[in-house]
Amino acid sequence: MRGDFVKNTRTITVLNKVDLASSTEVEAGVIPISAKTGEGLDALKAALVAFARENYGAAEAPLITRARHRQEIERARAALASFLACAGAGDRTELAAEHLREAADALGRLTGRLDVEDVLGQIFSEFCIGK
Repeated sequence: MRGDFVKNTRTITVLNKVDLASSTEVEAGVIPISAKTGEGLDALKAALVAFARENYGAAEAPLITRARHRQEIERARAALASFLACAGAGDRTELAAEHLREAADALGRLTGRLDVEDVLGQIFSEFCIGK
C-alpha cells in the first residue's frame, strides 16, 4: 500500500480497512487500522494522545468562566470523593454506585449529555426577562 500522503506535524495519516488488504506494507508515518476488527486502534489512540500533548500541552489549568460549569465540576468532584470513601469501606456497593451516578449526572449536565430541559432551565434562570 503506497501513496502520496501529507506529512507534517499537524497531520496524522490513517489507513483504514487493512483487514481487507492483500499486502501489509504501509508507508512510514501512516497508521494502519481496521475499524471493523479494531486492529491498530491502540496505535492511533497513542498517536492522538502524543499529538495533543505536543501541540496543546497540559501545563495550564483550564479556565472555567461560567458559574454553572464550576458548580457541576464541583458536584462531580464531591461525588467522586464520596465514591472513593465508600469504595474502601466494605459492603457499600449500592452507595458507591449512587455516588458514581451523581458524578456522571454532573458531568452529563456540564457536557449537555443529560436532560437538555434542565440545562436550558438553568441557563435561562440567569437571564432577567421583563414582563
